[in-house]
Amino acid sequence: MKSRKKFPLILSLIIVALCFFEPAESAAAFKKSAEHTSLQSLRDSAVEVKESELQYKLIPQKDPNRAIITKYTGDDTALVIPEKLGGYPVSSISTNAFSDCDKLEYIMLPSKVTSISAKHFSASASMQYIDIVPANEKLISVDGVVYNRDMTSVFAFPNAKGGSFTIPNGVKTISSQSFYDCPYLTEVIMPNSVEAVYSEAFCRCISLGNVVMSANLTVISDLAFAYCDDLSAIELPYSLTYIGENAFLGYLGSGNDSKIYYLTDGLYYVSGSYAEEYVKTLHLPNEVKHFVDRKITDYDTGITVIDPSNVLPNSGKLELTVEVLPGDNEYLNLLPGVFGETYTYNINLTNDGKAIPLSSNIIINFGGLKSDTIISATRIFRVDGDDLVEYQKNPNAPFAGASVKNFGTYIVAVGTSFTTKGDINGDSVISTHDAVFALHIAAGTATPTDTQRRLADYDNDGKVTTDDALLILRKAADIIQAA
Repeated sequence: MKSRKKFPLILSLIIVALCFFEPAESAAAFKKSAEHTSLQSLRDSAVEVKESELQYKLIPQKDPNRAIITKYTGDDTALVIPEKLGGYPVSSISTNAFSDCDKLEYIMLPSKVTSISAKHFSASASMQYIDIVPANEKLISVDGVVYNRDMTSVFAFPNAKGGSFTIPNGVKTISSQSFYDCPYLTEVIMPNSVEAVYSEAFCRCISLGNVVMSANLTVISDLAFAYCDDLSAIELPYSLTYIGENAFLGYLGSGNDSKIYYLTDGLYYVSGSYAEEYVKTLHLPNEVKHFVDRKITDYDTGITVIDPSNVLPNSGKLELTVEVLPGDNEYLNLLPGVFGETYTYNINLTNDGKAIPLSSNIIINFGGLKSDTIISATRIFRVDGDDLVEYQKNPNAPFAGASVKNFGTYIVAVGTSFTTKGDINGDSVISTHDAVFALHIAAGTATPTDTQRRLADYDNDGKVTTDDALLILRKAADIIQAA
């Protein structure tokens, strides 16, 4: 009898437990559903702003054809910006237009607005979602983050979003002020498609503690990581060719803001790189440590593995093996151009015969190329299945190299056909690589050969300027005919 009495009690306990039990997939689905509901509720509650609550001006003044919002005077938490003001399309918004809107959570921007940044909402610590009307031909919103339509540039990150954020693969530029004053952002992971971080991009992200840089990053502009107080260490990729003024400006809270004091756990760079020269100009205080590399070389091929972050074990059993593949190997069919010389290698590094997991990037320096090889005409690829991943995009590199987390099959492709105007790297294709190269020549940050300088002078005026870079970029996009 006692056992029979216990059975209903046990059954009841099981039923209660099942009511509280939730599988992981169900929990994830519930969370996603809740997020969708929250977004939908914000959209549903959004009101179109009355014209009386918006201050604006018309540009140009004498013959106005567009309106610029200068101030929002209301207090709603979810807004839809009207398409027109005073009968003119709204095309832009002043940086200070929402400076008094600390409770703003959601905004939908109209079809003619072509640029926006996180700085526009830096006073809106509650901003969760920046939306774009579907009719906008220039901008798109994905999970509340604003990009250009083809997802190659990120424009604005909502200031109330926090935690870790992985930038989508394919994004090439992180636009000016795109993450400005996002106090809850703790980590940013860049894909290797990112080539430039522009001015004030992460300025005043006070909780940003970790940044994983793109291996193809070439530009960090002025104040890009200024006042990121929690950023204690950063690894500068080999590919960098420019770091702007006060890019890592910081302080200890004492009012002295002339040094990068908060990078106390390490500033990492590769010996012989542009980043090393940059670090030397900073005259860093003793509390900021900085590190150079270790090297392991295969003397038969001249290939060297450089360890800027000390991720390789301190072992006498490290073995670098390099296999040179035939000049007619199957991988050459994947190359995106016509190259005069190609070198294909299988590269592997082991410790006591075992593979080494890489937690941070190492550098592969492809030595052993012909003595007359033009380094600025080389492009470096890693074979990834049926695709190629490109690494080398530095037009003024001290050597042909790649910053990577992978060993495997690599192709060094060297351009040798310097005949077509605009094709500065000699790979028989006019591309964005050539436009970037021309920009560096114009800025004096690249050292081309005389032939490359001539090919970069696209408008034939005897000098290389930003106008030439723009013309080459337009040609790469097939907007103009070849010169």
